Amino acid sequence: MAQSELNLNPSVIDLYRAVGVEELEDIKLCGKFRPHPLGRSMESKWFLKSFEDAKKWGEVFYFDKENIDIFYVVKASITSNVATTMFHAKNIDNIGDGVSIYEEFLDQLKPLNSWQIKRQKNNV
Repeated sequence: MAQSELNLNPSVIDLYRAVGVEELEDIKLCGKFRPHPLGRSMESKWFLKSFEDAKKWGEVFYFDKENIDIFYVVKASITSNVATTMFHAKNIDNIGDGVSIYEEFLDQLKPLNSWQIKRQKNNV
């Protein structure tokens, strides 16, 4: 299945989140998304509505701002009746449309897959 292929089940929507290695390891350990165990994160988590937008957000945040060479995009699904009650925003950071999933609903997101994104080295 292509990374940005639409989910054909209308009762479930797919969302995408750019994460660092620490958050990816926590997702794998717990099998779900959650705020940082030591409280070093927001209570809600932002997800973008396409793989391409999550990748672009990760490139801006991890490559440009944090100077980190690798990040991951995690695909997750959530029921549409829960997703529609969350806060939606258009064009987050001039990149794409997103959904903020509140802490009390994070355990309803099902992580499905992840992709490693590496910074491309320029040949000079």
